[in-house]
Amino acid sequence: MKEALQYAITPVIGLLAAINLASKSHDWLRAFWTDYALILGASILVAMLVARAGAAALLIAAPPLAWQINRWLRAIRVMESPMPRVAAMLAVACALMPTLPLSVSALVVPANAGSVTGSTAPLQLKMSDCRIEDNASVLNALPSGEIFASLDIAPKLLLTSHHSVPATGHHRGNETMKLVIATSLGSSEEARDTLVSRGSQYVALCPDLAEPGIYAEAAPAGFTADLIEGRAPDWLEPVPTAQDTSFKLWRIVG
Repeated sequence: MKEALQYAITPVIGLLAAINLASKSHDWLRAFWTDYALILGASILVAMLVARAGAAALLIAAPPLAWQINRWLRAIRVMESPMPRVAAMLAVACALMPTLPLSVSALVVPANAGSVTGSTAPLQLKMSDCRIEDNASVLNALPSGEIFASLDIAPKLLLTSHHSVPATGHHRGNETMKLVIATSLGSSEEARDTLVSRGSQYVALCPDLAEPGIYAEAAPAGFTADLIEGRAPDWLEPVPTAQDTSFKLWRIVG
């Protein structure tokens, strides 16, 4: 929500300022600001499709936005009444930081006020003890193969070992990302069929991370939920791992 507000509002103000500059300019400068507005408008459209492109839209919007903010501040300086001046300054602040009202409300409203369950218990955070790097020797002692793992630990497995993974959290791998999610949510029998057909050799899990927890909550009888609850199917053979970490590893044997 906050990112969407920042990407949607601030660049649009810059676009309106660029259009205003084009209308007030002449000759080559009019053409410059017209082209600038077109480029900025295109960048805003791209940002609506790909969130990460919002940073580029904000950067392109900066020059015309600075011109617009300067005009607003000049107008505010000549205001005689303090209340309209304060209101105008707040409006300028919101133009630069559209998330400001949300940030302020978050400080005022208790964090548990919007809880669906109505629970007043504070959120408990803890550091994961699933240290894949401590199991590098275990991983690298195994014959090379594909490790089925959640998206959050897949990059670390690639970095730490000589094995491969179906997918990591990169949008260009959308098909295999979908496969990882569907397999995690599906039954253990369905997971076996999928992994055997892929030729996967191993299954890895960090049970105390958020992603597996989300799968388990969404599908309590699913494959990942079974692994977290210690209900590993008989087609998985446990591989001994470092005792002081929660990292779990299985070899596919059936």
